Amino acid sequence: MEVETKKFEKISLWNAVKGSCAGTKIFKKLCRHSLLRTLWHLFLMSGICSLLIVTLGKKNIESEINPQMQILDEFSGGFDNRKDGIYPKKNADKSFNFMLNDRIKVVYEPDFKEIDFRDIHPSGITWLWLPKGVFNIIKFNNDSSGNVMFFDFAALQKFKTPEIGNFKNNKELDSYMKKEYSQITPCDFSQLPCPDSDDIKTSYLFMQFLSMWVQYFWQLLITSLIFAIFYAITGVGKISNMNFKAFFSVSIYAGFPAMLVSVLFEAFKLPFIGYHTVFSFGWLIYLLVILNSFVRDREQTE
Repeated sequence: MEVETKKFEKISLWNAVKGSCAGTKIFKKLCRHSLLRTLWHLFLMSGICSLLIVTLGKKNIESEINPQMQILDEFSGGFDNRKDGIYPKKNADKSFNFMLNDRIKVVYEPDFKEIDFRDIHPSGITWLWLPKGVFNIIKFNNDSSGNVMFFDFAALQKFKTPEIGNFKNNKELDSYMKKEYSQITPCDFSQLPCPDSDDIKTSYLFMQFLSMWVQYFWQLLITSLIFAIFYAITGVGKISNMNFKAFFSVSIYAGFPAMLVSVLFEAFKLPFIGYHTVFSFGWLIYLLVILNSFVRDREQTE
């Protein structure tokens, strides 16, 4: 199957998904998409799959968070909106921390100046609760690097989206936190609506949605890029008469059916196998089937 170059037909995301699930014929056209269009489709598809996971798996996700809410209520006693910030009803003037699960840690600190970085989860997620906002800190594999976002309580009421910061060590993390905390929106916190369990559940679902969106996008992008570079370097891709861009586009679209199947495993928490495994094996097997169809069609035309 040779890549056509005469007439370029733009294919919508819906037709790309439908066609890639129906068989290998559509990939002859998809491989001619521009990189920008291919990446745009990947971005949208990742968002759609993430939304499906949160929507279909809402009950499962809420069943996971309910025990965590009980733990949070046990330690904090709920939320107390004061003029200068949002405090826990219990032990408002004392520092405390606890594990919601093996990956998420909650740290409460009434004074920003008293933050102890040893309390931050070394290889997971830390919700650092301060009276005027919450830092979401994610560290990677016992490393000092990671990502951080600051949720300013007052700014959230105006639907301001927090920016994601990157840090390589605790010094950079400290610098980011001081900068963000010094720019807090002036506010009388006692006038803000007091968050309840439903608000926290909604925020958790939203964070799950964003997390899955990022994971799907980068997983397929990176694996497709690695395979495309490998084929470009080794010359194996020439067997199918595809250049780097064409192979990369085919790799991206080959992952769409696997993404949809993995959505079911993640949303309904099906046993024995995780969605990462389902996605990886499904994508690889289907990509090999597509490449074989390219080779077979080429041999028939020679």
